[in-house]
Amino acid sequence: MTIDGADEVDPELNLIKGGGGALLREKIVAQATRRQIIVVDDSKPSPRLGTHWPVPVEVLLFGWRSQARFLESLGAAIALRTNHDGSQFVTDSGNIISTAGSARSPTRGTWPFCWAREPASSITGCSSIWPTT
Repeated sequence: MTIDGADEVDPELNLIKGGGGALLREKIVAQATRRQIIVVDDSKPSPRLGTHWPVPVEVLLFGWRSQARFLESLGAAIALRTNHDGSQFVTDSGNIISTAGSARSPTRGTWPFCWAREPASSITGCSSIWPTT
């Protein structure tokens, strides 16, 4: 059993995780567990994903610019996550995090992967995307 938290949850119990930056490792642990319990407090619910927290996308350092262009072509507004001192944030797997907010319609919700549910494995260079159910 795994007990974990989420950064944001919508009315259909879809989640945004990855605020701590361990996306790939957390997904591996979640996949290996028989039961996963997600705990959230009253600050986490939102009407739609991406309202309070941008969607984290863990990408390989090699080719991250092409991945950013690809995500932008789908309507995402991309920013690289940095540390408090302005240096590049690096995940525990040695990758970087692109945060993706919605650049298109604010009424459509968050950026495309949240409504398309496209698996990260289908996006070359992206090791983990975590809007999930």
